[in-house]
Amino acid sequence: MPTRLVIAVASMIAASLVPLSATTTSAAPADRAATPSLRVVVSKSGVDVTGPTRFQAGWVRLTTVAHKTPGSMELVRFRRDYTFKDLQFDIAKTFAGGKNALKHLNRAIRHTKFYGAPAADPGKVTHGGAFLDRPDTYVLFQFGDNGPINPTRLHVRGPVVKRAAPESTATVVAHEDRRWGGDDVLPAQGAIRFVNRADYSPHFVSLQHVAKGTTRKEVIDCINDPACTFDFARAGSAETGSLSPGKAFTFGYSLPRGTYALMCFFPDPETGMPHAAMGMVRIVTLK
Repeated sequence: MPTRLVIAVASMIAASLVPLSATTTSAAPADRAATPSLRVVVSKSGVDVTGPTRFQAGWVRLTTVAHKTPGSMELVRFRRDYTFKDLQFDIAKTFAGGKNALKHLNRAIRHTKFYGAPAADPGKVTHGGAFLDRPDTYVLFQFGDNGPINPTRLHVRGPVVKRAAPESTATVVAHEDRRWGGDDVLPAQGAIRFVNRADYSPHFVSLQHVAKGTTRKEVIDCINDPACTFDFARAGSAETGSLSPGKAFTFGYSLPRGTYALMCFFPDPETGMPHAAMGMVRIVTLK
């Protein structure tokens, strides 16, 4: 989900409910050429996906290219009694705020498995690897200003193929207590493995370049202060799509070296607040 949009949505939910407060894994040897690769080009005219849309379960490679518009992508699988239109409806109701916002947010979470996707800022290219763990119909879509749009259906058949996992040189882990674990030194150019070890809530990675010496408390305080202008922010950011508990995603990017805030802005299922506002912020170094 786009970070600025999620902050706004989560803030609306929270305001209506509570006061706002403060190793790369190995895989069996496999032919890398057999790994399906999808190229997603996002522009003002829509989303163009090239590559196979029918393949066996297992790892799939994704490349997101954003032309003058944010390429915020999500890759999901729905329960049998839930559809893309249902997700659009629940997200719209979540955006509307009010007493039923959390009901619709949690309905979307319960009925949707998020597998991660590379998001790209305008003019940027990012890469990713998602593990599609069972045969089913998956949906790759853009998360626009008003919610899910431009779906592409992927028809995944069984059995799961033991393709080689995408390479990564560091791991970040989302925990149930809305905290980050894993490595605190990440590559400036390369790929990280993102793992969600929470019990219920999806999470996503948001990396924001900040001034050297910026503290976790400063970032959290600023997120919770509507008047804060994020003066410590510097050029350079990257973001993934959402990832459900028990899933892993590999994210490739190129960013300036320096100090970064590692954050998640997914709305909390209990409060509606963005997870970063509740403390899911870690200061990391990109080298």
